[in-house]
Amino acid sequence: MGILHAPINMILCETWVYAWSSIRVFEWLPPKDRHQPPLNILWLPMFDNPVFPISVKLLMRDVQAALETIRGRNIYVHCAMCRHRGVVTGVDEFLSKPQRLPDHANHFRIWYTFPMPLRILLLLALTLVILLAACQPFFLTTTPAVPMAPSIDTPQPSVIGSPTLEPTLITIEEPTLTPVSMETPNLNATLEHSRTPLPTSTPLPAALFLDPADWHHWPVIPIVPEYARQIYMLGQTFGNDPHAFSVFGDCQSEPNVFLGIYETDPQSIAGLPPSLQETLAWFNGSLNRMSPTVRGGTTSGALLWDQWTQNKYTCTIYETPLQCEMRIHKPSFVIIHVGTHYENRNESYMRTILDQLIAAGVVPILASKADDRELNEHVNAQYAQLAVEYNIPFWNFWAAVDGLPNRGLYTRPDATYQGDLYLTDEAAAIQRLSALQVLDIVRRAVMRP
Repeated sequence: MGILHAPINMILCETWVYAWSSIRVFEWLPPKDRHQPPLNILWLPMFDNPVFPISVKLLMRDVQAALETIRGRNIYVHCAMCRHRGVVTGVDEFLSKPQRLPDHANHFRIWYTFPMPLRILLLLALTLVILLAACQPFFLTTTPAVPMAPSIDTPQPSVIGSPTLEPTLITIEEPTLTPVSMETPNLNATLEHSRTPLPTSTPLPAALFLDPADWHHWPVIPIVPEYARQIYMLGQTFGNDPHAFSVFGDCQSEPNVFLGIYETDPQSIAGLPPSLQETLAWFNGSLNRMSPTVRGGTTSGALLWDQWTQNKYTCTIYETPLQCEMRIHKPSFVIIHVGTHYENRNESYMRTILDQLIAAGVVPILASKADDRELNEHVNAQYAQLAVEYNIPFWNFWAAVDGLPNRGLYTRPDATYQGDLYLTDEAAAIQRLSALQVLDIVRRAVMRP
């Protein structure tokens, strides 16, 4: 038996509605009133649901009975199982705004329930359905589980250099790649049944070989496992653009403060090494574009909400921002840089995002964040765990700015209530440069012959 204590302020007559649900079959009687003095009760037996809606005659009868009792007073409506709404709607249509009275003795409750004959019929029908179902043969079917990335013990990483305070190039050491005598991990059921075989190429590491509990010391530039190359090759069979990447992020991932500067400011690329300039040319067209997956306040849940696009970017009303971006841009890589505006179901939403990207043949690059708005760093810890579990590249942006004062964060004067969430110019430059290095290393790893 549960109670919804939060009042719902109805639009037409400001009626206060308390919903009370019960699991009792034979009767739904009003609960004991704890007010002193107790509220008067008007009990209106009725039956109303989408299959058997309340009749107009019964509705008018109950509305008239209610009007005589509650006119000019507040209304407390208890609705069994929260579905019997006919009389409530009728009262709303007929009542003008009542004057709220402070004295509980002048308030009334209306209680809706099934009439006893209907309750008995409902119980008999339910019993009959159960008996018929029990007489049917039962077949136990099993569905083979789709293999994910292999579960591999994660030893402690070797010594990792500390990031510098200046936005200089981060040294990338190529790992020594040795053949491994283990079965190539399956991508998913789609990959297993792909008609286009994956080409034989130089093997990448079989896994990240990192401990999620020690994510603070993970390298800034990710390890690219063999699984990422399999995802990429699957995406090529789907027609994904090898020259396209997307960004899933909030306001600090918008092009004018992130990678778009490399297209709009020629001076920003003057000092870059030829390899990074080549990567910029390779992804030309993806760096400085607005997309449905980049917007201030974006969360992992927002990326799966069809209303977040605001009907922009040619997105349909049936598409989530993720689905829309996959359709209009067809990227081969996605930088996932959300988490500052985290949600309670952040990990669950992120799993859904990763599942959809991998199924579409898009290589996810999961990123840590610089702030600790949740006060216990559990978002970054979750992302590190997901990176190991899904065997995907992890951009440790937190480590890139860890050497800066306050990790390069400050509070905006016009948003002091948000705290230290925004990147200083120095931190933003490090974010931009390290993201480019991440794209460069991941692109070359999955495309390496």
